[in-house]
Amino acid sequence: MIFRTLALLPLCAALAFAADAGERRFDCTVVAIHDDASLGCRLPGANKALRIQLNAVELPAAEPWRRRAREALEDMLLGKSATIREQGRDARFRILGAAWVTPADCPTCGHTLDAGLALLTIGLASWRDAPDSGQTAEARGQYRFAEEEARARKAGQWRPRDAAPRDGSPRT
Repeated sequence: MIFRTLALLPLCAALAFAADAGERRFDCTVVAIHDDASLGCRLPGANKALRIQLNAVELPAAEPWRRRAREALEDMLLGKSATIREQGRDARFRILGAAWVTPADCPTCGHTLDAGLALLTIGLASWRDAPDSGQTAEARGQYRFAEEEARARKAGQWRPRDAAPRDGSPRT
């Protein structure tokens, strides 16, 4: 009986690895937000930060929306613990992934807020639909829907040009 159990261990380990092979997860502290939807993330005990590119999202090119997107990322992520769900590497070997954090309005919820999806929802990012992005079909559907909804609501960068705030007011 014990030999059968031991014989199944490698199979179980292989199945567990295969089920999660497309996504590696790790926790870190976000120490920097960059203009290109990337962030610096320091692993516990490490001196150097990893560069993480938020996968499948693109910040607006035009002001004031680009600045607001960066401010939203800083509010959500900077100085906070995050779980990075790695989905691949880009041409510059940066980690592509989703950054999950604890929502500000629910401090006991754990890392349940996807920062990229949140930006799409409030109209401060565009979804980059790339089949090789490493996103699951479910995540692709969520990101697509979030952008479509933001466009329909005319949220953030999807507002008509004449409605864009010029004075730097906090409206979004």
